[in-house]
Amino acid sequence: MTERAAPPASPPFAARALEATAIVIGVLIVVLLLWRTADVILLAFAGALFGIFLRTLMAFVTSRTRLGEGMALLVVMTLLAGLTIAAVVFAAPSVTEQFDQFVQRFPEAVQRLRSYAAQYPLTRRFVADHSDASGLLSGPFLGRIGGFFTSLFGLIGAALIVFFIGLYGAIEPDVYRRGILRLVPPARRNRAGEVIDAVVLSLRAWLNIRLLSMAVIGLMTTVGLLVLRVPLALALGLIAALLTFIPYIGPTISAIPPILMGLMESPTKALWVVALSLLIHVVEAYLLTPMLQRRAMSLSPVLAIITQVILGTIWGLLGMALATPITAVFLVLIEMLYIEDTLGDVSDIDPQNEDDGTMSELLRRGHQ
Repeated sequence: MTERAAPPASPPFAARALEATAIVIGVLIVVLLLWRTADVILLAFAGALFGIFLRTLMAFVTSRTRLGEGMALLVVMTLLAGLTIAAVVFAAPSVTEQFDQFVQRFPEAVQRLRSYAAQYPLTRRFVADHSDASGLLSGPFLGRIGGFFTSLFGLIGAALIVFFIGLYGAIEPDVYRRGILRLVPPARRNRAGEVIDAVVLSLRAWLNIRLLSMAVIGLMTTVGLLVLRVPLALALGLIAALLTFIPYIGPTISAIPPILMGLMESPTKALWVVALSLLIHVVEAYLLTPMLQRRAMSLSPVLAIITQVILGTIWGLLGMALATPITAVFLVLIEMLYIEDTLGDVSDIDPQNEDDGTMSELLRRGHQ
């Protein structure tokens, strides 16, 4: 009779324990490295967003001309450089002067607000607990900005990192895409390519919405403040435009400086500024964003605010600014890799509906 082969012996307990310990230590080391280099990772992500922005402009140029991608990138960079130089020459002196005045007058405006608040019983206790006006400006969001932003040289260095990452990413995006796919098993590379395309499409749609919202809110704020004759309208409009990059929280914070500047004139003017801010944000929230959101993945406001607060607390202003696009990336990964591939769940949204915000439909429309 043929003897049965003995089943393979299971590894001893000590070997399994050693393997599990090594895995845990390896994971902890990776987490620690990610934590210690979080500022660099965030800057790299910002550079990727800048690269997507450049590729979007390049696609616009190539779709309307016969230029290749290289010449389109040259045209885009030339136009951006020209706009930057024009802004520095013509607008920078006025904006810089207004920002200097804003920095000088802001403490006075806060003090004026405290004086008004001290007249009412409901707010008198709060004023007494915050007797130092500068304390109103401190906090985890404004107080911690990360190692790259602790000096002027650090800020310039961070801007250069973002610029060159975006530039090289725009020049040869396929090189980096192929490099990522090489890390995936061959049988899964087609699906991995779809996931990468969906992530890029989602970030491009989100970025387009933010840039248009920034332009509209900045312009409306500047014009409205000029009509109301609020001081420093240009600087306040620029602040509103920049803060609008951070959805939900940013536009709310951007309304505070104009209200304080209006309060410097009179309480009535401050109320008019409040009405202007409400009108602008109603237009942005109920008209502009829904119209633009048709080609972007839906993102719950509650989820966006929670991630902004968490990343803002941990990594400061940079973390807050990039919280929403980072969340959008994770939502794409969760939907495509876990919900669709692992759970096998199929969305019940009609794929022919133009308002469909699922990644499958967005990806289909993005390749049209």
